[in-house]
Amino acid sequence: MISDEKVVTREVTEDYALIRKKRQQLFRHRTAAGIVAGLYLLLALLTGSILFVLKLLLFLLLPVAAVWFSDNMGAMTGARFGRLSVPAVTAATAADIVRSAGWIVLFTPVAGFMLKRLLN
Repeated sequence: MISDEKVVTREVTEDYALIRKKRQQLFRHRTAAGIVAGLYLLLALLTGSILFVLKLLLFLLLPVAAVWFSDNMGAMTGARFGRLSVPAVTAATAADIVRSAGWIVLFTPVAGFMLKRLLN
């Protein structure tokens, strides 16, 4: 028979492994999102005006934040959009969904550029 101490030790070890895996995955997402955003800004600096760079920076804030802070953004409830509106967010959203939405929005400029090239 397995002692209670060994069971607890195994559970703690498994929990630690899951936490470590989640941290590594989050680090990869954050690094990749930072690289993509950095490349966008670098290309904008090389080809566009300062006003375009500032607009792009403002655009990139939300999707990069969704990728980097998906747990916190998904847990946010009770947000109101205006004084008279009812709470638009009444339940928590899974962090993976928030992160995926961030990635989709982050790649919309690439999709728009590719679509423009295909139509011309």
